[in-house]
This record gives sequence, C-alpha cells and structure tokens, in this order.
Amino acid sequence: EFSNTRVIQAPDTLAPTTVVELRTGTTGSNGWYKSNVTVKLKATDNTNGSGVKEIRISLDGNASVVAGSTASPVVSGDGIHSLSYYASDVIGNTENTKSETIKIDSAKPTTALISEPRGTWFTLDASDATSGIATTKYAIDGAASQPYIGRVNLDGNKHTITFYSEDKAGNIETTNIVSVGDPTKPTSKVTISPSPN
Repeated sequence: EFSNTRVIQAPDTLAPTTVVELRTGTTGSNGWYKSNVTVKLKATDNTNGSGVKEIRISLDGNASVVAGSTASPVVSGDGIHSLSYYASDVIGNTENTKSETIKIDSAKPTTALISEPRGTWFTLDASDATSGIATTKYAIDGAASQPYIGRVNLDGNKHTITFYSEDKAGNIETTNIVSVGDPTKPTSKVTISPSPN
C-alpha cells in the first residue's frame, strides 16, 4: 500500500516591510542635520514568502527603483527634504508607502553690525537662509557675552564689539570683531545696557 502525499504551500498574500536601519550624517539641533544624510533602508518579506524584489524611492519627487532588499538614498542640499519609499515582493505584493522628512542646514548664519557714526549706539542684524536664527550674542571690550535683544547704547568713545549668531540647526558663526566710536578717544569702561526703545 502506497501513500501519495503532497505539500501545498499557502499563497503569498503578505507584502514586505521596509524599515530605516540607519541614518548617517552630522546631527545638529532641533531635528536638523548639518551635512548630507544617507538613509539605509532594509526590506524583509514574510517567512516562506516569495522574497523582496525591489524598493521604490521618491526623493523630493524624483523617483528611482533599487533591485533587492536594501537601498541607501543620499539626501543632500540645504532645506527640508521629503523621502518616501515602499517595497514589492517577487509576485507583486506591495507595502503601503512610508515617508521621512529630513532637514539639512549646513551653512553658518551671518551677522552685520550697524553703528551710529559717532559711536553712540549699534544694532546687530542676523540672518540665516534655512533653519533661522536661534540666538545672537555680543560682548563689549572683552566683557562677558550677553544675548542681543535690541539696540545697544554707547558713550561715543572707542569700543571693541565682538558678536556672533547661532542658527536653529546648531551652526555657529565665526566671531566678528568690530571697533566703533571715536578712535581719537580712549576706551572707557562704562556699563552698557540695551536701549528700551
């Protein structure tokens, strides 16, 4: 007596799953990166599935297809980038699209000093093209630095102002050094406070 046994494999109806295994780049503050970012994607299919065929990627609207179960798109350039991706298996099961937002700001902010010709006050004008200004600080004649909150009144004598800004991504400007006031007058030691106006 013979037994004729067949193993019938269940159909593959499950889509693969893609995860972000790693992001590599110089991390900044507040969720920003300060360099290009490589995003390592890995897709896995279910046990006894047909296997991952490809990962489809869209980076800022630019589509690409990577064969196999891994992909490492590189996100570059300052700005806020949109990365979406999904995987398909060999028989055509496709997972739902997943998305990532990646913010890059690699540039330092800049700060300009504007002073009254007689050196009786100065203002600081900071700018940053991408993440925005977090703080601006200044110091007078080597004193401790303090946050800039508005026009600073002086006495017209010669003073050395150092100042810099930091953006929200954590990029810090190189310290600027500017002399203001009448160069024929000696540096005076006075208490400087921001103008209420």
